[in-house]
Amino acid sequence: MLDYSKWHIEPTNRCTLKCSKCSRLAYDYNKLGYNDIDPDALVHFWEPIAPDIQHVNLCGNHGDPLYHPELIKLRNKIRELNPAIHISMTTNGSYRPKRWWEEFMENINPQQDSITFSVDGLEDTNHFYRQNCDWPSILQAMEIVGKSMVTSAWKFIIFNHNEHQVEEAERLAKKLGITRFRVVKSSIWHSIEDKDMPTDLNNISEEIRPIMQKQLDERLKADPNFKLGKHNKGVTYHSPDTITKQHPHTGFGIHNLLFEVQPKCVSHGNLYISADNVFTPCCWYDTAHNRISTVLADKRKEFSIYNKTYFDIEEHLEKIGWMDTIRAKNDYVCNKMCGQSLRQTYDYNDHSVKVL
Repeated sequence: MLDYSKWHIEPTNRCTLKCSKCSRLAYDYNKLGYNDIDPDALVHFWEPIAPDIQHVNLCGNHGDPLYHPELIKLRNKIRELNPAIHISMTTNGSYRPKRWWEEFMENINPQQDSITFSVDGLEDTNHFYRQNCDWPSILQAMEIVGKSMVTSAWKFIIFNHNEHQVEEAERLAKKLGITRFRVVKSSIWHSIEDKDMPTDLNNISEEIRPIMQKQLDERLKADPNFKLGKHNKGVTYHSPDTITKQHPHTGFGIHNLLFEVQPKCVSHGNLYISADNVFTPCCWYDTAHNRISTVLADKRKEFSIYNKTYFDIEEHLEKIGWMDTIRAKNDYVCNKMCGQSLRQTYDYNDHSVKVL
């Protein structure tokens, strides 16, 4: 039913950082306690499909893989399960000592593995958004990885406080031996009043650029001296109660506007396992604000991977008619993320859907 060749795994919900737009802060995620993927449960879950798994991406929705207490064991068990699996990891790179990184790199496969560092600036700016990061240990980690033969990347999200450092950061990446420097033009902006928004609209994603341009034009009419990214304290997150009211399963009544929902989990894989060892069809199902908006919201315990194999989960999805629900356009998350033409008609200003 689903493409199980590619997986997105959240090894842990632990993180040392306090990024201002992370759901850990917006939803008091830290109060939920720590959860970590159980390496043995994961291996058992995957055993029947191990030969077909091509890619495992270690990347957190709410945490950083680096802080899984047994990350090296987890990585090694995945490798033992199928030596041909491509294992990728995304991390902020902070706080692990040199000895740990050296041990981690010992069993890495340069032909099949990759590591991405999410670092948004240099020593004097990375901590503006990625609060509580540790530059010396980040630099040390990047140096160790850069000296290896493994494919590596530096992912750099543009904010107003770092947009002047892109070229310098790219030069540093080359000096460290990082394979690729990747600039990310974010779509997280909901208002031009956000204090962190880039001052150059070319540094935000094309998806929301017209919306931000319209806001800017209207703001400049009212205040010719207005400057981007310098005003308020940032985007205010909705509380879970507000989200419940705004995001019913029908997704603002938008299902009638959709031509078709084409689930990427069916065609492209990237099935998801959360830090509390629960399967969901994709990572969007498990974000803090979406957990309450999916048709599986009240069934999380039924999708625990403990003492199950993948085929047990697939059988249960069929039993509850999950795919029928998706085809009927009755799942908000699937409508939003995989509905044909939906994202182009979603208005980020008033959270409504309009026909363009």
